[in-house]
Amino acid sequence: SACEKGEQWQQALVLLSDMQHCSVEPTVISFNAALGACNGCGEWQMALQLFDEQKLKAVSPNAISYSMCSSACMRSSQWGYALQLMEEMLGKQVLPDVVAYHAVISSCERSHLWQPAMYLLGEAREQSVLCDVFLYNACISACEKGL
Repeated sequence: SACEKGEQWQQALVLLSDMQHCSVEPTVISFNAALGACNGCGEWQMALQLFDEQKLKAVSPNAISYSMCSSACMRSSQWGYALQLMEEMLGKQVLPDVVAYHAVISSCERSHLWQPAMYLLGEAREQSVLCDVFLYNACISACEKGL
């Protein structure tokens, strides 16, 4: 979205609110765009608040919704929230993609938590996620830092 690319997270939230005041129901795409704007600016608390609002409005989060929140948490070294989001995602039968795994594993890497990172890599492989070099590098770095 334009707000995401321009790092205008406040404007994205205003537009989301305006939609509702004009009786236009936001969709998962609307929420994901606003979550992306929060993520791009490292506004992890606002991303989590918006994610909760999305669920309250009965707009089911998808893998992108979870990935955006996890990425925002990763940027701010909030590994605990990133892990909780992954657990919730799996519990709700939303299949994480490589982006979701990368965000959570990178959160672990930044916090020197090699064991959860390795566990998640195993989960990704078990789920037949196409693991890329970035995912493996994040795990290798977590192992290096966790020594």
